Order: sequence, then structure tokens, then C-alpha cells
Amino acid sequence: MEKLRIAAFFTVLFILILSIFNLKMHYQINSTQTTLMNSYNNLGAEFVSSEIYIWGRIEENQHNISDLRAMAGDIFNKMGIRENSEFAEISDEDEGGRRFEMKGTTDDGIDACISIKTGAGRDEGSESILSVSVKNYATCSSMEEAANIIKDAFENYHIKPVINTIITGSFPGRLDKNQEDDVLRRVIKSTGAKKIEGVRDKNLLSVSAYSPFIKESVKVKGKDVNLNLAIRYNSYESKTYIWLAAPVITTEY
Repeated sequence: MEKLRIAAFFTVLFILILSIFNLKMHYQINSTQTTLMNSYNNLGAEFVSSEIYIWGRIEENQHNISDLRAMAGDIFNKMGIRENSEFAEISDEDEGGRRFEMKGTTDDGIDACISIKTGAGRDEGSESILSVSVKNYATCSSMEEAANIIKDAFENYHIKPVINTIITGSFPGRLDKNQEDDVLRRVIKSTGAKKIEGVRDKNLLSVSAYSPFIKESVKVKGKDVNLNLAIRYNSYESKTYIWLAAPVITTEY
């Protein structure tokens, strides 16, 4: 009898370890964008938009405007953005530095904007920033592909990418406290996250968390944060909006 209990114990232990291993493998295989998308899709919200925002510092020897334009054009080509009625290009220079901006839309309606800003002169400490924003108002399923294209382009120009991903959705009417808490529980569970801090008032719930399965993170009050959830009721539209981001929400809500 004792041997049967021991055998049963080790069988249960083995199944538990295997389940934990499979869960970790599931999240490790998924990218940040896929992890975020899967979590969002589990909420049952109506999709509003998704955005990938990637930025990085440009090396000093890439401050030439023609080089910057070639860099932006290369990224647009990789994303399949062509010069059409939605295409715009701006470049100027003043005492504050140089600026180059390119905007366009893909054939499937994805909006993209590339912005390059440089400090005045080439003195030590002058800084150039490249940023790329890609917005999709139809689906969030293309986020990972867009992120990979932009990351590859950044690396080709020896620029370290800093990545932020956000998905926006909505629910009809106003969610009560229990419904808001249910949304939070689903997000925490699906991402394997731990809540770091949160704020709640009459119309807003905002929570910062950390998931071991999301690569990007920032420091907030000395703690690592890489998952941000906000829920706000909009009385004008009679909708409750939700923002789910990694590592943080950068848009106004």
C-alpha cells in the first residue's frame, strides 16, 4: 500500500513538472507580440487598433541626411509601402538639428511613420533618434511580422531597437468592478504575470505587472515592469476601452 502511495505521488509530481515545462515552452516560443495578442483575444473585446512602436539611437557616422533617407526608404521597402496618395515625405534642418519623416500605407491598410531626428552639429553628445510606428485598425495578427521586419532593418544599420507594443479594444457599455477584475485575472493568468502595482478610481483601472515570458521591460520605482493594462469607461461613447501593452502604455488614455 505504501509503495502504491509513493508511486502515485511521483506520478502526480511528474505530471505537474511536465505541465509547468510545457507552459514555459509555450510562452518562450511565443514572441512578445504573440503573447500579448493571445492574451487580448482571450478577453472577448471588440478590436480597435494595434501599434508597434520601435525606436533606437543612430550612430554618429549616420547623421548625413541622405543616409537617413536611404535608411527610412529601406525600412519602407521591407514593409511593402509604396509611394501612393497616402505617401508623404518631409525633411528639413534648423538650429535645433535635422529632421526626416516618411509616412505611408501598405496595400492592406496598415499605417506607418518613420521619423529621424538629429541634434545640431556633430559634437560629442549630439544624438540622433530613429523611430518607427506601425498602426493597424483591422487586426492585431500582423504585429509580430511587422516587428520582425523593423527589428531586422534596425540591426542591418547597427541600431539597437527598443520595442513597445499596444493593443486597444472596447466593450459595449460600462464594466462593473467584478467585470474589470475578471479582465485583469484573465490577462494575468494568460501571460503568467505578477501584479506590481495598480490604481483604481471611478472610471479607470490601471495595472502594471511583470511577466517572465515578455522580453522587454522598464524600471518603475526600482521594479521591473513589462506588462501594462488600463480600462477606462468613455461616457460619450458608452463604451469601456481597454489598453494592453508591453512593456508600457505610451498613448494617452
